[in-house]
Amino acid sequence: DDVMTSGTAVDYTAGTELTTHFSSLAPASSYKAYFVLVSALDNSKSALAECEFATLVKYDTLKVDLTSIYDMVSAGDSTTIEPVVTGGKKPYTYEWRDQMNQVIGTDSAVTVAPAYTYGYKLTVTSADNQNVVAKTAVYVMGQAVAATFDDNYLAPDSYFDGDNDDDVYYSGSYAFHVAHHGTNWYDGYAMSNKTSTAFSGLDDMWNSAVVQGVDNSANYAVYYPAYGSDSYIEVTNDLDGDVIKGTWVALSAYTKKAVTDGLYGAKKFAAGDWLKVTAKGVDAQGATTSTDLYLIDFRSQDETQHTMLDNWYWWDLSSLGKVVKVSFSFTGSDTGVYGLNTPSFACFDNFNDQSHLSTSIANVSHSTDAKVTVANGAITVEGAQHVAVYTAAGAQVSAGKAVTSVVPGIYLVVADGHATKVVVR
Repeated sequence: DDVMTSGTAVDYTAGTELTTHFSSLAPASSYKAYFVLVSALDNSKSALAECEFATLVKYDTLKVDLTSIYDMVSAGDSTTIEPVVTGGKKPYTYEWRDQMNQVIGTDSAVTVAPAYTYGYKLTVTSADNQNVVAKTAVYVMGQAVAATFDDNYLAPDSYFDGDNDDDVYYSGSYAFHVAHHGTNWYDGYAMSNKTSTAFSGLDDMWNSAVVQGVDNSANYAVYYPAYGSDSYIEVTNDLDGDVIKGTWVALSAYTKKAVTDGLYGAKKFAAGDWLKVTAKGVDAQGATTSTDLYLIDFRSQDETQHTMLDNWYWWDLSSLGKVVKVSFSFTGSDTGVYGLNTPSFACFDNFNDQSHLSTSIANVSHSTDAKVTVANGAITVEGAQHVAVYTAAGAQVSAGKAVTSVVPGIYLVVADGHATKVVVR
């Protein structure tokens, strides 16, 4: 009788599913619903039916407020990273990892004291199983630290091309921007440790032409420029900028395959062809400088003069001056209506680190067609398009000169990407 008196009548047709709605129910509460079937013919009532149910709790979306650059400190100084977490059901669980993927904390805040700029990742999970991942970094001011990429975790034979379309990771004192747009589609500075130099499809676009990084290191960057905009490497150790000594650079397996055999509309290179990369530096006032390097230089009709940087080559960038960021762009002979046909990829390693010019000097040998001779206190290089001479300590003596006068000592001559140790007496 109570159901008939206070209940809600709903028309029902035999053989169909009956749905009813209850409103103004309290969250997280248990209820029992009662049903009475009333015949439309004689108003007779069937037996009473009942159903127990519970209402749910609606939690707000879990959010983590954590700035991308949390603090700027001096080397060795500590700072405590404290995010603001809202939404979801408490309690929250926290997991902090550094850029080497090491767990460094499970509390709501973490204290760090990086030696140089370092990235951190926080995963927050609420009691209702919502998950949010946030990234931040602590910039370390002062002396620049070279970017070797080996201070980042990568699983064996893998790559990282960003977690989203506006991502950044850190190596040494530099921030590398990378944007993930989908499978086999990214721009910026992907990070790789792949050791194959083959290219059989787009799954191989993260392979280099050199097998490994500089001095047989594991990780290196594979750069592909963003369409219509610049992908930057940013200086993090000085807001006014810094002088970047240079970077090691080499071809990617993709680019080498395209110019060697022709691929995906890109032509096989012949005499007269070339591919050039331009580095653009931007200073704190927005003024720009630039310098060029031929990754592939077949401009000469003489094939013995053709060069291809399929080994690591030291590219001096100090002429850019004091900069806050650097970007790279490509031009080449194989250009069509929609721009460059040649795949515009390049590999970078040991950014702002020329130390391997000296540390590996005892193991280098003459492995190019260039001829290097020493006579009368001068180093002469013939048959090379790109030449640089360094002391055993790694200081650059000259660049772009066929003849360099020097004092007695041990020198490293880098000609078209290949190194030769010479002794001047």
